[in-house]
Amino acid sequence: GDSGGHSFCGSVGVITGSVEVAGRIAGIELENFMCHGRLKITFDTESNNCFYIGGPNGSGKSALFASLNIGLGGRGNDNDRGSSVKTYIKEGRSRAKIRVILTNRGIGSHPDYGEYIVVERTITPSASTYVLKSIEVTSIAIVSETVVSKKKSDLDQLRVRYGIQLNNPIFWMSQDRSRHFLQQMKPDRLYKVGFLDTFCWGLLVIQRFFRFSCTLLNSNTPGSVTTSAKEYQSMVEERRRLRSIQEMRNQQSEIGWMLLWCPLRDVLEVRLSSQSLVLIYSYSLITHF
Repeated sequence: GDSGGHSFCGSVGVITGSVEVAGRIAGIELENFMCHGRLKITFDTESNNCFYIGGPNGSGKSALFASLNIGLGGRGNDNDRGSSVKTYIKEGRSRAKIRVILTNRGIGSHPDYGEYIVVERTITPSASTYVLKSIEVTSIAIVSETVVSKKKSDLDQLRVRYGIQLNNPIFWMSQDRSRHFLQQMKPDRLYKVGFLDTFCWGLLVIQRFFRFSCTLLNSNTPGSVTTSAKEYQSMVEERRRLRSIQEMRNQQSEIGWMLLWCPLRDVLEVRLSSQSLVLIYSYSLITHF
């Protein structure tokens, strides 16, 4: 039957002492969606972090659950209530509209939006459109509601930012799929859901990669240090040889200049000697006569 319930839970609440995380469901508004002509539900995200939707069969719980998925960009066949989104339009109506209001305060908040983000999806028999709006509020009234984007790609980026995974059974499982899962609950299936769908396998791959890298680094480090030490000593010896060669070149240059001036020095010495002899002979002649 359909007498069970659905729950909507945020990551971390805003209860005193906790950290607020953006992307929690603050409200849903439906127009001509499945059995609902007009429906508006507001969740008190200021005081609570988890909400349970209950009621008798046919009260519209599954419709509300499906509207949340489809309103955030999900496909019709992901909710087990129709093959396409157009089948969710209320019978006799030409279009349906879903407004999902998300909080945008705390960790992960988007700077392009105000305190709340409205994801509005309008569905017609031929197509569906999206509008992303920003809401600024005060303690008593809405200040403004402005259109930020009409692109599906921006909604996809917003879901990634808030960690909303519509196709992951860990985060999202319709009633029929929950029943099917419980009927076929086996160890391998639990392993797939608990390990693969939570992306723990990705963390394991990363861990193994870093472990291999560390092992490779540790095994290569001793040899690398020895090789680097030898290269350093070789460079020191080469520098010493080059410095010795440079000193020899300086000495060669100095000797070259000395050799260049040696002939002039010798000529000067001969000249001085000759001048001394001339003076001696001149003095001898003067004294003799």
